[in-house]
Amino acid sequence: MSWGVCLVSLFPLMETKNMDQEKPKILYVDDEPLNLSSFKYLYKRYYNIYLADSAMEGFKILEKENIKVVIADQRMPEVTGIEFLEKVASIYPHTIKIMLTGYSNSEETILAINRGEVYRYVTKPFNELDFKITIDKALEVYELKMKNHKLLEALEEKVKERTRELFDSEERYRAIFSNATASIVLVDKRGNFLQMNSAWAKMTGYNPEELKKLTIFDLTYEDDIKIFKRYFNLLISKQIESFQLEKRYLKKGGIFFWAEISTSLIFSSINNQENILAIIHDITERKKAEETLNENGKELRQLNQKLLFYFQETPLAYMELNINLQIINWNPAAEKIFGYNKGEMLGKNISQKLISEHFRLQFDNYITNLILDKEAKNFVAANTRKDGKEIICDWYNTTLVNEEGVLIGFACLALDITERIRAEKEIISTNRALREAKEEAEKANKIKSEFLANMSHEIRTPMNAIIGFTELLDNMITDDVQKQYLSSIVSSSKTLLTLINDILDLSKVEAGKLKLNYGVVNLQQLLEELKSVFSKSIYEKGLEFQFNIEPNLPHILLDEIRLRQILINLIGNSVKFTSSGFIKLSVRTQKNPLQKNSLELYISIQDTGTGIPKEEQEMIFEAFSQRKEQNQAKYGGTGLGLTISSRLAKMMGGKILLESNLNLGSTFTVFFQEIQVEESYQTQYASKQKDYIKPNFKGISLLMVDDIESNKEVLRGYLRGTEIEIFEASNGKEAIEIAISKHPNLIVLDIRMPVMNGYEALKILKAKEDLKNIPVIALTASVADDERLKKEFDGYLRKPVNRTDFILEIQKHIQKSTPAKESLFENVNSENISNVIELYTILTNKLIKDWNNCKEKLIFSDIESFSLKLKDLGSKYTFHTLISLGDKLEKQTKMFDIVSLPYTLEEFPLVIEKIKRFIDEFSQL
Repeated sequence: MSWGVCLVSLFPLMETKNMDQEKPKILYVDDEPLNLSSFKYLYKRYYNIYLADSAMEGFKILEKENIKVVIADQRMPEVTGIEFLEKVASIYPHTIKIMLTGYSNSEETILAINRGEVYRYVTKPFNELDFKITIDKALEVYELKMKNHKLLEALEEKVKERTRELFDSEERYRAIFSNATASIVLVDKRGNFLQMNSAWAKMTGYNPEELKKLTIFDLTYEDDIKIFKRYFNLLISKQIESFQLEKRYLKKGGIFFWAEISTSLIFSSINNQENILAIIHDITERKKAEETLNENGKELRQLNQKLLFYFQETPLAYMELNINLQIINWNPAAEKIFGYNKGEMLGKNISQKLISEHFRLQFDNYITNLILDKEAKNFVAANTRKDGKEIICDWYNTTLVNEEGVLIGFACLALDITERIRAEKEIISTNRALREAKEEAEKANKIKSEFLANMSHEIRTPMNAIIGFTELLDNMITDDVQKQYLSSIVSSSKTLLTLINDILDLSKVEAGKLKLNYGVVNLQQLLEELKSVFSKSIYEKGLEFQFNIEPNLPHILLDEIRLRQILINLIGNSVKFTSSGFIKLSVRTQKNPLQKNSLELYISIQDTGTGIPKEEQEMIFEAFSQRKEQNQAKYGGTGLGLTISSRLAKMMGGKILLESNLNLGSTFTVFFQEIQVEESYQTQYASKQKDYIKPNFKGISLLMVDDIESNKEVLRGYLRGTEIEIFEASNGKEAIEIAISKHPNLIVLDIRMPVMNGYEALKILKAKEDLKNIPVIALTASVADDERLKKEFDGYLRKPVNRTDFILEIQKHIQKSTPAKESLFENVNSENISNVIELYTILTNKLIKDWNNCKEKLIFSDIESFSLKLKDLGSKYTFHTLISLGDKLEKQTKMFDIVSLPYTLEEFPLVIEKIKRFIDEFSQL
């Protein structure tokens, strides 16, 4: 079969006999004479070529000559090239084999290669230069194999020789031990040195006496101790007969050196026990040489990398592919995962055999990227097992290149993650269901919170009018009986507000959002208030209201609102469930011996009511829980009072104790173990009275913003007689317009209003240069958003508002509201006043037209152009107000702030008015 090659070779024809002797010997076997002569003609300058036209002739040459590379044609009569190379492999294992083939069937070619253990195969017709490169690579591989073979033979011979020398006789042993150039040591099973030669002392830098005080572990480098001890223990437990290890030892002074240690167990007469004999060679120089070799030996590193991948016992499927994606290596784990044995897969295309049809296009793209990048990559693919089952595998793949960086194939690891994917899908499905359930719960909770907030607002708003007008009437009425009625109305209103908050408070407690506000509590005054609140209802039921309170109760640090809430709930329950007898309120304190300024506080509410069975005493503290036999129609209630009270007490560091017997009554005791005492306290009420008596607000203006007329009427009543000027607005938009025109000293702003709410109005007010310093006090009926109110507003009041708190809050902020007189222009005199007049003329004659256009159309590009004109004029005439207004308009334009822009534009005519006043005042000087 002819090659079809060109006989006009690129290679020179000259050769000499001497050169033939130095050239590597190549055997070429082919039944075609033309092919034989052509091959020799092409390559005789480079190789010492032997030709054979049959397998028999080839073996004769192999027996006589040291042939390094055998090239055989695949198709030959009698004995084929495949059979010939297979026999060569069995007789001459180090000879490198190359096969020439004209087959187009790749599967037959791969089978032939595997049978003959062929290094490379070359397809006819071939390129002369490429074929020469292939032969040269084969010769390099031959030299590497021979070097390794010779090293192994020398090493085996050396070991055999040393073994014979060591065990010939005891006398021979001692002679070797003393005079050997290698270090020889004898250690016991604890690592103590029993005997050593001078070479070991020289190698370590220690003298024999110093070494006897150390162990072989003391001289082992720290990072190598663990592995060394593992082998040492295996040896002394006779799980292994000997071991060799490369490790590091420490010289005297702390410098380490590399050594190769060979060990075995021997019986020694020194202690009549088995000890460990170790022969140690210093291999530091060899290690350095290996490091140098590793830096230059890319092919060796590649082979090492392949060996690291190839684990026979690994659960990962390992396979190697050639550049045509044909499998050339296949490990047992691959057989287990994919169901094919090695024989079934070698030579097969991985894409056609393992990759599911619907994934093949994506797989081809992936391989293309892998070839381009030549970097390890991961991908997850659907793969098909031998039994047809589709599995999901996680693949790790890398390219394999030769020393010249040329791609020669791929190495692949695959892990079956089908079950993991299934489990993950189940988890995702479960998580989705949980997330949906959570979202539904959060949605329901949000709806509940919105309902509670709305309910709170709607109830608090009329309560504001009730309490406010009651306080106003209190200042007008002088009759003591009527004053008492009014006082009861106020107390009852406060009680009603507290009860309204029960549901809200429980919601906050459960969400962990309820915050305590500690302050000084006048306990005596609080109890008197409670007595006033409940006296009427207790006496109307014909009950006796008893008090057993210690005299001179101290002032304590606690959350007064929450303490009042707890006591109102407990006293209210006693009144509800007691039809005859008494209700007794007892308070006692006990000093804490460990802390000077703290005490134990007991507040007890005892009644002679229905009592609670012991089996239900824990249950009644649960939310929405009541006694099983409780008459709902008679007693009513939501079952929240005791739940909230118990949780509030716990939050403040206390607890509620219960003693009760059915039909004999109950005693609820609020107990606080450590309550801080405030000895230097003056009542908040007295302090407030002192602060707001006859306030002087002359010359002060206040903008009052609320959509409910009764709320504004209450606030006007609180301010009656203070000489303060009041402006009113019903929503945020009106408030901004009045603030721009009137410039009040203070603004009281309701949060929930139509048209524009308080938060929206505040944002615009604070964005305006001439309004941003006006203090704004929020007025709200909501129980939420405390943190936001504190952060955004200068102060805030919660409805219902009493006169004292309202007046004090105004006094606190009023000093901040008086702005310093603005100096519009600097260094203006009679000589340069004309510049100010010139600016005024430009603004009123030219820019006012631009301003009208911007205001009417609100086109962003026009407003931006207008802002730049303002900044230019401000810079030219040194008028900072114009620059500031221009900056603000430019910023709002870029942010597309369509809400703020109209209000900012309204500042322009005010600036013109200020300049006009300046000119008028200057002309009067």
